Amino acid sequence: MIGAVARKLFGSANERRIRSYLPRVAAINALEKEVEALSDEALKARPEFASLTQEVRAQELTVRSLRGALWPTLGASTGFTDAGGQLSNLAWNWSATVNLSVPLFQGGITRAQVHEAQATLASPQAQADELGQQV
Repeated sequence: MIGAVARKLFGSANERRIRSYLPRVAAINALEKEVEALSDEALKARPEFASLTQEVRAQELTVRSLRGALWPTLGASTGFTDAGGQLSNLAWNWSATVNLSVPLFQGGITRAQVHEAQATLASPQAQADELGQQV
């Protein structure tokens, strides 16, 4: 009975041991922000990480471009020329064209290209993640 009261007041041996570790844990947690900032700085200083970052960005833009090919496109162009049978008798000609292209059926090639680009994007992302874990 006295032991139960003592445990209530002072805690068990394990609880006392854990309480003695709490200041160390707090100090370590305070250092975590500094270490994280240093590792981010070290990672940014590595040229291979910068290269992988640019490769990921390029591949993301490729995926975006390929997705755009799934939608209709509208184009317009104009031309202005002078033409005639003799140099003294030239006439100005103006022309304009408008083009609407709708991808109705392409055999699934555009979707396959999007999936391929997404799969290709996964590789440099994984390499960048691996490099970040090594720092």
